[in-house]
Amino acid sequence: MSVDININGVGHVSPAKFSELSGLSLATVHRRLADGTLPKKQYGGKRCRVLIPLSALCSQTRDQQAAVTASKANQNIVQPVRSGKAPRWMKNPSKTEEQ
Repeated sequence: MSVDININGVGHVSPAKFSELSGLSLATVHRRLADGTLPKKQYGGKRCRVLIPLSALCSQTRDQQAAVTASKANQNIVQPVRSGKAPRWMKNPSKTEEQ
């Protein structure tokens, strides 16, 4: 495992290694780096190597667990029936087929 340690002792990994550790695809990791939902370090500036702190891996797994529990909770919600008239095409389907 290629982990870089900076002066403060915080470990960093490459996007490919983060993808492997987190289970996310490499494209998703790059997308999240671009939109800012994953933290990154670029010590050499723009166009240099991108490193992701290992602390992001811990927060990423917590976010995934929260998303799973939220989706399970949403499955139990019953959608209300919409009020109002049904469209004409739904009222008499046999009439529209005859024409």
